[in-house]
Amino acid sequence: YGAETARAIENFPISGLRFHGDFTWALATVKKACALANQSLKRLDSRRAKAIARACDEILTGKFQDQFVTDALQSGAGVIVYSWWGQNSYEDQLAMGVLDAANQQGIKVAWHLEPYTGRTAQSTVADVNHINSRYGSHPAFYRDAAHGNRPAFYVFESLNVADWSALSQVNGANIVLAQTTDTSKIAGFSGMYTYDASAGATAPGGAGAGAYAKANNLIWAPSVG
Repeated sequence: YGAETARAIENFPISGLRFHGDFTWALATVKKACALANQSLKRLDSRRAKAIARACDEILTGKFQDQFVTDALQSGAGVIVYSWWGQNSYEDQLAMGVLDAANQQGIKVAWHLEPYTGRTAQSTVADVNHINSRYGSHPAFYRDAAHGNRPAFYVFESLNVADWSALSQVNGANIVLAQTTDTSKIAGFSGMYTYDASAGATAPGGAGAGAYAKANNLIWAPSVG
Protein backbone atom coordinates (compact mmCIF):
# COMPACT_ATOMS: atom_id res chain seq x y z
CA TYR A 1 0.00 0.00 0.00
CA GLY A 2 0.95 3.63 -0.35
CA ALA A 3 1.25 6.89 1.54
CA GLU A 4 -2.49 7.63 1.73
CA THR A 5 -3.17 4.26 3.36
CA ALA A 6 -0.27 4.76 5.76
CA ARG A 7 -1.74 8.10 6.83
CA ALA A 8 -5.18 6.53 7.28
CA ILE A 9 -3.70 3.87 9.57
CA GLU A 10 -1.99 6.53 11.65
CA ASN A 11 -4.86 9.02 11.80
CA PHE A 12 -7.90 6.76 12.09
CA PRO A 13 -7.24 3.91 14.54
CA ILE A 14 -10.97 3.69 15.33
CA SER A 15 -12.03 0.10 15.89
CA GLY A 16 -9.03 -2.12 15.21
CA LEU A 17 -11.20 -4.08 12.76
CA ARG A 18 -9.88 -5.06 9.35
CA PHE A 19 -11.88 -6.02 6.28
CA HIS A 20 -12.65 -9.74 6.17
CA GLY A 21 -11.25 -11.76 3.29
CA ASP A 22 -14.77 -12.39 2.01
CA PHE A 23 -15.24 -8.64 1.65
CA THR A 24 -12.05 -8.11 -0.32
CA TRP A 25 -12.94 -11.14 -2.49
CA ALA A 26 -16.34 -9.57 -3.23
CA LEU A 27 -14.72 -6.19 -3.87
CA ALA A 28 -12.30 -7.69 -6.39
CA THR A 29 -15.10 -9.64 -8.08
CA VAL A 30 -17.19 -6.51 -8.58
CA LYS A 31 -14.16 -4.44 -9.66
CA LYS A 32 -13.21 -7.01 -12.29
CA ALA A 33 -16.78 -7.30 -13.57
CA CYS A 34 -17.04 -3.50 -13.84
CA ALA A 35 -13.76 -3.28 -15.75
CA LEU A 36 -14.78 -5.95 -18.25
CA ALA A 37 -18.28 -4.50 -18.64
CA ASN A 38 -16.90 -1.02 -19.30
CA GLN A 39 -14.42 -2.49 -21.77
CA SER A 40 -17.26 -4.15 -23.69
CA LEU A 41 -19.15 -0.84 -23.69
CA LYS A 42 -16.00 0.91 -24.96
CA ARG A 43 -15.88 3.14 -21.89
CA LEU A 44 -12.54 1.66 -20.84
CA ASP A 45 -9.66 0.76 -23.14
CA SER A 46 -8.46 -2.83 -23.36
CA ARG A 47 -5.06 -2.19 -21.76
CA ARG A 48 -6.51 -0.72 -18.58
CA ALA A 49 -9.33 -3.25 -18.41
CA LYS A 50 -6.92 -6.18 -18.65
CA ALA A 51 -4.62 -4.65 -16.04
CA ILE A 52 -7.50 -4.19 -13.60
CA ALA A 53 -8.80 -7.71 -14.24
CA ARG A 54 -5.32 -9.18 -13.75
CA ALA A 55 -4.88 -7.37 -10.43
CA CYS A 56 -8.33 -8.52 -9.31
CA ASP A 57 -7.49 -12.13 -10.20
CA GLU A 58 -4.49 -11.95 -7.90
CA ILE A 59 -6.64 -10.65 -5.05
CA LEU A 60 -9.19 -13.40 -5.71
CA THR A 61 -6.49 -16.00 -5.03
CA GLY A 62 -5.96 -14.47 -1.59
CA LYS A 63 -2.85 -12.55 -2.54
CA PHE A 64 -2.41 -9.07 -1.02
CA GLN A 65 -4.96 -9.61 1.77
CA ASP A 66 -2.33 -8.19 4.13
CA GLN A 67 -2.44 -4.93 2.14
CA PHE A 68 -6.07 -4.17 3.11
CA VAL A 69 -5.07 -2.62 6.40
CA THR A 70 -7.23 0.48 6.93
CA ASP A 71 -9.74 0.40 9.75
CA ALA A 72 -13.06 -0.95 8.51
CA LEU A 73 -14.86 1.98 10.15
CA GLN A 74 -12.38 4.73 9.25
CA SER A 75 -14.35 6.68 6.64
CA GLY A 76 -17.25 7.79 8.81
CA ALA A 77 -19.14 8.82 5.67
CA GLY A 78 -22.76 9.80 6.16
CA VAL A 79 -23.59 10.37 2.48
CA ILE A 80 -22.68 8.43 -0.64
CA VAL A 81 -22.92 9.91 -4.13
CA TYR A 82 -24.43 7.30 -6.44
CA SER A 83 -23.24 7.00 -10.05
CA TRP A 84 -26.37 7.26 -12.22
CA TRP A 85 -26.44 6.82 -16.01
CA GLY A 86 -29.90 8.01 -17.01
CA GLN A 87 -33.53 7.03 -16.85
CA ASN A 88 -34.21 3.29 -17.12
CA SER A 89 -30.46 2.58 -17.15
CA TYR A 90 -29.01 -0.36 -15.25
CA GLU A 91 -28.06 2.03 -12.43
CA ASP A 92 -31.57 3.47 -12.35
CA GLN A 93 -32.98 -0.02 -11.91
CA LEU A 94 -30.57 -0.70 -9.03
CA ALA A 95 -31.11 2.63 -7.27
CA MET A 96 -33.96 1.54 -5.01
CA GLY A 97 -31.89 -1.35 -3.72
CA VAL A 98 -28.97 1.01 -3.08
CA LEU A 99 -31.26 3.34 -1.14
CA ASP A 100 -32.62 0.43 0.90
CA ALA A 101 -29.12 -0.81 1.73
CA ALA A 102 -27.97 2.71 2.60
CA ASN A 103 -30.94 3.20 4.89
CA GLN A 104 -30.07 0.04 6.82
CA GLN A 105 -26.67 1.58 7.59
CA GLY A 106 -27.95 5.07 8.38
CA ILE A 107 -26.43 6.53 5.19
CA LYS A 108 -27.98 9.02 2.78
CA VAL A 109 -27.71 8.97 -1.02
CA ALA A 110 -27.00 11.90 -3.35
CA TRP A 111 -26.69 11.64 -7.13
CA HIS A 112 -23.76 11.72 -9.56
CA LEU A 113 -25.28 12.38 -12.99
CA GLU A 114 -23.05 10.69 -15.55
CA PRO A 115 -22.53 11.81 -19.19
CA TYR A 116 -24.69 9.24 -20.98
CA THR A 117 -24.94 9.48 -24.76
CA GLY A 118 -27.21 12.33 -25.81
CA ARG A 119 -27.27 14.10 -22.45
CA THR A 120 -28.33 17.75 -22.68
CA ALA A 121 -29.29 20.44 -20.23
CA GLN A 122 -32.96 19.73 -20.87
CA SER A 123 -32.55 15.98 -20.44
CA THR A 124 -30.75 16.69 -17.15
CA VAL A 125 -33.77 18.70 -16.00
CA ALA A 126 -35.92 15.67 -16.81
CA ASP A 127 -33.45 13.43 -14.95
CA VAL A 128 -33.60 15.57 -11.80
CA ASN A 129 -37.39 15.51 -11.90
CA HIS A 130 -37.38 11.74 -12.50
CA ILE A 131 -35.08 11.04 -9.55
CA ASN A 132 -37.08 13.29 -7.23
CA SER A 133 -40.36 11.72 -8.30
CA ARG A 134 -39.18 8.13 -8.14
CA TYR A 135 -36.90 8.20 -5.08
CA GLY A 136 -37.54 11.48 -3.27
CA SER A 137 -39.78 9.95 -0.59
CA HIS A 138 -37.23 7.31 0.41
CA PRO A 139 -35.79 7.84 3.91
CA ALA A 140 -32.22 7.50 2.57
CA PHE A 141 -32.71 10.20 -0.08
CA TYR A 142 -30.24 12.94 0.82
CA ARG A 143 -31.45 16.49 1.45
CA ASP A 144 -29.05 19.22 2.58
CA ALA A 145 -30.48 20.75 5.74
CA ALA A 146 -27.94 23.59 5.56
CA HIS A 147 -29.25 24.64 2.13
CA GLY A 148 -33.02 24.59 2.33
CA ASN A 149 -33.40 20.82 2.65
CA ARG A 150 -32.66 20.43 -1.07
CA PRO A 151 -31.43 17.22 -2.72
CA ALA A 152 -27.98 17.27 -4.31
CA PHE A 153 -27.00 16.42 -7.89
CA TYR A 154 -23.41 16.39 -9.16
CA VAL A 155 -23.17 16.81 -12.95
CA PHE A 156 -20.06 14.99 -14.16
CA GLU A 157 -18.25 16.38 -17.23
CA SER A 158 -20.53 19.41 -17.22
CA LEU A 159 -18.12 21.27 -19.51
CA ASN A 160 -19.23 19.02 -22.38
CA VAL A 161 -22.48 21.01 -22.61
CA ALA A 162 -22.13 24.69 -23.47
CA ASP A 163 -25.51 26.04 -22.34
CA TRP A 164 -27.03 24.96 -19.02
CA SER A 165 -29.65 27.71 -18.80
CA ALA A 166 -32.43 25.07 -18.74
CA LEU A 167 -31.39 24.23 -15.19
CA SER A 168 -33.31 27.30 -14.03
CA GLN A 169 -36.36 25.02 -14.12
CA VAL A 170 -35.03 22.89 -11.24
CA ASN A 171 -32.27 24.90 -9.58
CA GLY A 172 -34.46 26.59 -7.00
CA ALA A 173 -35.65 23.35 -5.43
CA ASN A 174 -32.43 21.37 -5.95
CA ILE A 175 -28.67 21.70 -5.57
CA VAL A 176 -27.12 21.10 -9.00
CA LEU A 177 -23.32 21.32 -9.12
CA ALA A 178 -21.00 21.66 -12.11
CA GLN A 179 -17.78 19.65 -12.23
CA THR A 180 -15.22 22.43 -12.59
CA THR A 181 -13.28 25.14 -10.81
CA ASP A 182 -13.71 27.46 -13.81
CA THR A 183 -16.11 30.02 -12.44
CA SER A 184 -16.97 31.22 -15.95
CA LYS A 185 -18.54 27.81 -16.71
CA ILE A 186 -21.13 27.51 -13.94
CA ALA A 187 -23.99 29.71 -15.16
CA GLY A 188 -27.26 28.00 -14.28
CA PHE A 189 -25.73 25.86 -11.53
CA SER A 190 -26.02 26.07 -7.76
CA GLY A 191 -22.26 25.85 -7.45
CA MET A 192 -19.36 23.60 -8.38
CA TYR A 193 -17.44 20.53 -7.27
CA THR A 194 -14.25 18.67 -8.12
CA TYR A 195 -14.16 14.96 -8.88
CA ASP A 196 -10.61 14.51 -7.59
CA ALA A 197 -8.35 16.52 -5.36
CA SER A 198 -5.85 17.35 -8.11
CA ALA A 199 -8.50 19.37 -9.97
CA GLY A 200 -8.16 22.06 -7.34
CA ALA A 201 -4.73 22.83 -8.73
CA THR A 202 -6.17 24.23 -11.96
CA ALA A 203 -7.06 27.92 -12.18
CA PRO A 204 -8.53 29.53 -10.20
CA GLY A 205 -7.70 26.71 -7.79
CA GLY A 206 -9.62 25.43 -4.82
CA ALA A 207 -9.18 28.56 -2.74
CA GLY A 208 -10.24 30.81 -5.60
CA ALA A 209 -13.28 28.69 -6.39
CA GLY A 210 -14.29 28.61 -2.75
CA ALA A 211 -13.94 32.37 -2.41
CA TYR A 212 -16.00 32.93 -5.55
CA ALA A 213 -18.73 30.59 -4.32
CA LYS A 214 -18.89 32.33 -0.95
CA ALA A 215 -19.06 35.79 -2.52
CA ASN A 216 -21.85 34.74 -4.89
CA ASN A 217 -23.91 32.63 -2.48
CA LEU A 218 -23.04 29.43 -4.34
CA ILE A 219 -22.03 26.00 -3.06
CA TRP A 220 -18.44 24.76 -3.28
CA ALA A 221 -17.90 21.01 -2.80
CA PRO A 222 -14.21 20.15 -3.28
CA SER A 223 -12.94 16.59 -3.35
CA VAL A 224 -10.36 15.70 -0.73
CA GLY A 225 -9.21 12.39 -2.22
